[in-house]
Amino acid sequence: MKTLEFLKSNINTNMTSLSIVDTFGRMCRIDDNLKDELFLFEAGTQVRNGHNAFILSMVKQFDCGGDEPAQLHLDISYRLTDENKNISECSWHENYGDMIQSALLSKAFEICKNSNIVGIDIWQDKT
Repeated sequence: MKTLEFLKSNINTNMTSLSIVDTFGRMCRIDDNLKDELFLFEAGTQVRNGHNAFILSMVKQFDCGGDEPAQLHLDISYRLTDENKNISECSWHENYGDMIQSALLSKAFEICKNSNIVGIDIWQDKT
């Protein structure tokens, strides 16, 4: 749970997209001894609060001792534009470094890195 609190206290909409991705990477190192960790980078159009938005999403999935793994989510929302509306990317990784690299080298990040962030959602749930 300390990773969830770390993200909530260290990420805000005034940060750059690069700083947010870097902060997610730092969070991944907090509990880097968890079992069965997987990391997801995903980007694409989603409906949020009744409106379409472009979302960059990073997820840390890990074994929490129950029947289902836990997932820690970070979604960065941007305005939907002609440039990003048709982009859809998704990749799972076995270590956070590869996931961070995938995010930073993605077409979605290239388009969004200098765009205004309109919202950030951080939460934890089970699959």
